[in-house]
Amino acid sequence: MEYLLNDYTVFGDKDILTQVSNISNEINDGYYEGQYTKQINDVIKNLCNNKNINTFFLTAGTQTNALVLSALLKPYEAIISADTAHINFLEAGSIENLGHKIVALQSNNGKINANDIKNCVDVHNDKHKVCPKVVYISQPTEVGTMYTENELLELRKVCDEHNLQLYLDGARLCVALAKNKNLTLEKYANLIDTFYFGGTKNGLPLGEMVITKNTDFAKDFKFYMKQNGALLAKGEFISFMFLKLLENNKYETLANKSLKQASKLQTFLENKKVKFKYPPETNQIFIVLKNDVVEKLSKSFKFTIWEKCNNNETVIRLVTSFATSDETINKFFEEFNNL
Repeated sequence: MEYLLNDYTVFGDKDILTQVSNISNEINDGYYEGQYTKQINDVIKNLCNNKNINTFFLTAGTQTNALVLSALLKPYEAIISADTAHINFLEAGSIENLGHKIVALQSNNGKINANDIKNCVDVHNDKHKVCPKVVYISQPTEVGTMYTENELLELRKVCDEHNLQLYLDGARLCVALAKNKNLTLEKYANLIDTFYFGGTKNGLPLGEMVITKNTDFAKDFKFYMKQNGALLAKGEFISFMFLKLLENNKYETLANKSLKQASKLQTFLENKKVKFKYPPETNQIFIVLKNDVVEKLSKSFKFTIWEKCNNNETVIRLVTSFATSDETINKFFEEFNNL
């Protein structure tokens, strides 16, 4: 069975895991108070060109979204997101479980726009309704598309006008950074109040790095981490792995491999006149296939059944990663040609 299911089925990049093994007997301070956390903090401040940046390390994306958003919100405050957002339909109600409402806006290829955010704020205009406080986006989006720099600038502007925090889910931010090199880590730090740089989906066995310029949030966030079992005693190994992921732009090398393999799939599928559900811009490809084709492909490949279009067609998601081999891609071509 070949995997085009997601970008985290492989434990991690071999070079990074080897380097973790090499320091297995080191003695380090716990709870993110050691040398590697201090080093990665300095690296991120440098890359973001901002001495007021703070970083925090968590283990997984859902945990990160839940804790960060909870820490940013008062009990009566809500989150604005796209209807396709990960927090809206793929986190088992983690946000609602913490007592906050998600106001989901209809998306356009996974994206929301400044005008819809403004209208949403205008509607929530009195004490009988929740008060929107955070705008949640992801880059790339849940459906693999990318916000342009101009779109992010518009979001920043509307958030400033309405006293909203802009939060970015960066589970696949490495792919976004590799895809559009004009949108640097420094630009994201300037445009976004709080975001995270994902490791789990780009070469690490676990780990998400929260980056924030919100000093009020940063002052107390470790209390949220501890209270929710997220302040790891042996957290230094996560900080160490992020150091290695950033060293010599390792993250970009891994992300470029993912994008390269996705591009091969895209070109092949375009030549086959396959219909794309969303514009294929990163390492997630959503295609519409006849149900019998999906069934035949599923005998050799693992992928995600995204949604049923009708009685005859289904949208599937194909995802590539740094570990997706040429053999897997070529086998997909062969299997598809034989359908």
